[in-house]
Amino acid sequence: MIKNLKLLYGAYGGWSSFFASPYPYVSSVLTCASWNSLQDGSWASVTSSIMPSITGFSIASFAIIISVSDERSRRALMIKRRGDYSPLVKLSSSVSHAVIVQTVSLLFSAFFQNAKIIDLHNSDYPCILNFLFYLFSTIGIFFLFYGLLLVVAEILSIFKFLTILSNIEDRLVKKQNTHSNPQDTAS
Repeated sequence: MIKNLKLLYGAYGGWSSFFASPYPYVSSVLTCASWNSLQDGSWASVTSSIMPSITGFSIASFAIIISVSDERSRRALMIKRRGDYSPLVKLSSSVSHAVIVQTVSLLFSAFFQNAKIIDLHNSDYPCILNFLFYLFSTIGIFFLFYGLLLVVAEILSIFKFLTILSNIEDRLVKKQNTHSNPQDTAS
């Protein structure tokens, strides 16, 4: 699993891509602005109600893109450019990153909802449990917002991918027309 994650995040761009993206910063601002949800834990029920559909959208959008491209286009999209990863691998890493973040969001939500049964005030360690409550709540709501914002990133990645696909298709059609309809040099 670790080896596959390293491969995935190598194609995604690693930590530098994470920190270069505006989405984690916007998610941080939204997390801070959601103080009431942090305090009462209501973010967890919101996450568990919407994130499965969002994750399904992420997976389905990638499947649709792959299904509408033909074998020839997919082969062309697997070609590395300038020593970098191919467009198809980059799109796959982007969608995979979004699905992982959305899944982590769901895991935090499930854990948080099940951990809320602990009575903070009647425990032997109320300060520690209170700290953990706010820590998990903050991380969970960050992943909620980050997972939602990654849908925008996915849509933009898919648009870029389709633009590349369109350019490749144009070149392939022009090349095929050139080979099948040579100009008449006798006229």
